[in-house]
Amino acid sequence: MIRTKNQIRYDICTIPFNGGKGGPAVPLAGASANGMSNSFPKYSPDGKWIVFVQAQNGLLMRPDSALFIVPAAGGAARRMTCNTTLMNSWHSWSPNGRWLVFSSKWAKPFTEMFLTHVDERGNDTPAHPRPQFHGLQPGPSISPVPQRPL
Repeated sequence: MIRTKNQIRYDICTIPFNGGKGGPAVPLAGASANGMSNSFPKYSPDGKWIVFVQAQNGLLMRPDSALFIVPAAGGAARRMTCNTTLMNSWHSWSPNGRWLVFSSKWAKPFTEMFLTHVDERGNDTPAHPRPQFHGLQPGPSISPVPQRPL
């Protein structure tokens, strides 16, 4: 963590497994030492990518927060296409690693859920709002299993 003039900034580091013994933390190229706060790293299920949040500071309320993707081994980070204009964060991968759900306060003062498709090269689609998760439409429901008459 780096603190400069009331700014809290984080870098993303990797730690080798080393048979469970660990080792020194190594800053991840593309997600550290860039003058920004880099946080909330999430590995893709195949271990190929890391999606993280980048913002000017590491505080909880980050209007400028944006999602970035970087190869898990480090490299050039790319700002994701799916970002809205306000507060992108709290992301999670689908089990097959082809979808990413994230939250944003783009259209309302309350958090809304969005979905993006991520291909094998780490390219993503524009954000797809998921209104069933934020009250614009009735949410999904589970009906009881119909019983067969005896």
